[in-house]
Amino acid sequence: ALDLLGMHAEVIVCGLSGRTAAYMASKLGTGDKESDLHELLESYGPFTVALIMAGSNDLSCSAPDAILKNLVSLHTACQERGVASLALAIPCSWVASREGFGRDARETTNRLLAEWAGEVKVDFLD
Repeated sequence: ALDLLGMHAEVIVCGLSGRTAAYMASKLGTGDKESDLHELLESYGPFTVALIMAGSNDLSCSAPDAILKNLVSLHTACQERGVASLALAIPCSWVASREGFGRDARETTNRLLAEWAGEVKVDFLD
């Protein structure tokens, strides 16, 4: 689609399906070739921007402020390497849309992420 707009882009997908943001943050600086964002940025780069969508798997086991802390760690890893980041909201899912803890945790985490992004000038997409 970007080519149709005259913008060439190479996209690399590095999904860690089933992993928590806490796990991804814990891998920063470990040199793990599959999970360390520092390593991934350096091995596959250079990159102009990284889209970060994480936290869905944390909703049932972490408080929103803890999820935010881990998401911020991932964005900081990008910024430290000169890569802009785009913060993507935790998407709605069957579990996260049900009334109660999951939905409340998702909505609170997304609100906190949007506030943080606004403070540090990182674009946020909900």
